[in-house]
Amino acid sequence: MAILIAEPVNENPGTSDWQKNLLKTTMTTGGLLLAGVTKTDTPSMIKGSRLEVNGSFYYVGENSSDEVIDGWDTVANSNFCYIYAVPGGDICTFSSRSLTESPAWNPALGGWFKNNDRAVYLAYKNSAGLCVSAIVMDKENYFSPDDFTPDTAGGTLAYQTPQQKNTYTATLSRGWYWAELISGAGAGNGGNGQPSAPGAGGIASARNTTKFVFYVDTGGKILTITVGGNGFNGGMGGLAVIFTGGGGGSGGGEETAIQGDSLMRRATGHVQPGTGGSGYIIIGGGGTGGVGGGVSNGAANGGASIVIIGTGNPGGIGNNYGPGGDGPFAGEQAAGGGGGGGFGGNRPAGGPGGICSIWKLTP
Repeated sequence: MAILIAEPVNENPGTSDWQKNLLKTTMTTGGLLLAGVTKTDTPSMIKGSRLEVNGSFYYVGENSSDEVIDGWDTVANSNFCYIYAVPGGDICTFSSRSLTESPAWNPALGGWFKNNDRAVYLAYKNSAGLCVSAIVMDKENYFSPDDFTPDTAGGTLAYQTPQQKNTYTATLSRGWYWAELISGAGAGNGGNGQPSAPGAGGIASARNTTKFVFYVDTGGKILTITVGGNGFNGGMGGLAVIFTGGGGGSGGGEETAIQGDSLMRRATGHVQPGTGGSGYIIIGGGGTGGVGGGVSNGAANGGASIVIIGTGNPGGIGNNYGPGGDGPFAGEQAAGGGGGGGFGGNRPAGGPGGICSIWKLTP
């Protein structure tokens, strides 16, 4: 059963009423954390910060200096650390500690504690030594992933998809995680035709990457992950004596996305298709390579060769599917431009694609 928190009387309050007021204050504001951290190479608790630690209340006064967080120089670059509030009588100091100094949730005290010290933030020190984010250590906390972008891996790898287009599910236990989403490849531009050397087809290679941190409040939450496919490579330009066609552009890469019970949808965005290369032209000559296919357009055919006298040759056919499920798409007619490669979203499941990796930050 729950016990009533007694109210002090309004008239002629006595000692017992003062004690009731103290109890009410402690019980209703336990776990208070209204604080901020400066994002510098020597992070501090911002003036005006207020917090409660093990029944005592502290604040960084408006007329005082920001409270420097001790031990930041001992944290290696590109690593996470905890920021602890360390009570000591009339004052409370703050220190950085490694992830091996992990706290445990204490429901009676309303916070994450290791002995009498309260972990108030999970912070990240980037490759330049700056505190780029400090995340409130709250039991049921969820924050915007846009607040945090780690620049390197950390923690323990909890889940990773194959590097193949498909839909996957991950079941995670309670705790803090960070994820890296990598899209399917695209944006391979076709090469320009040269004398007696046709333009090469564009190779899908550029990818989009998204990194973010998230919190799973209870175990067993299921995340759905959609890994995007690589765009198909563009076709090589045709050859007619010295007059050559430009290579076709690769198809665009399909986005990789994730969402679930504890996580709003996050995605990399699609990668644009590649452009076709120019044909080698003097008086007449090779055709331009076709543009690769994207999320809103199909792959284009390569341009026909340009002639003044005689018959020109057509370009290669743009295609969403290559022989055997992969490129290239050759400009089979002499001097025509190479056909554009298809969009990665048109690949069948199991084809080459992006990847999703998830690391767990805290126990």
